[in-house]
Amino acid sequence: STTIKSILYYNKNKIRKTFEINTIGAMALSFDWRWSWKQKIPIYIKVFLVLWFLLGCYTTGEPINGVAIIFTFCFSILTTKAYMHLLNGSLGFFGLHDQLVLYKENAEVEILNILMADKEEYLQLRDYFMQTMQKDISNLQRTMSIFNEKIEFRKFKF
Repeated sequence: STTIKSILYYNKNKIRKTFEINTIGAMALSFDWRWSWKQKIPIYIKVFLVLWFLLGCYTTGEPINGVAIIFTFCFSILTTKAYMHLLNGSLGFFGLHDQLVLYKENAEVEILNILMADKEEYLQLRDYFMQTMQKDISNLQRTMSIFNEKIEFRKFKF
């Protein structure tokens, strides 16, 4: 049997990240969909949110309505994951923690954040990590933020 020694992350048929199995320093289950410490909100979304806020203030004369419009916009973004799981038949299976986060053990703390879209993907990943690392992902620490300071690495604390 062939032993897989690395995980490749593809985007548009190009390899974007490579994780050697022996460099994984920590794993966690998360709700956070970010994929990089440097990931920021694009400027066009910031402008859009400011315009939504100003529109709410302008149309009603009350700043609280601008906040309500922004809350509604953010709520709709957050519910897209729930809708995806509803369509895939996995709503309620994961709870909130449907992202498997792999942390490379290096100074930059590189991560690979894997969205598990349905129960079948979860089971495939669980089997894979049981075979390669003897690690059951169902017993991993659960966190809301991928950059939680309580995540413990093999050689250092994050």
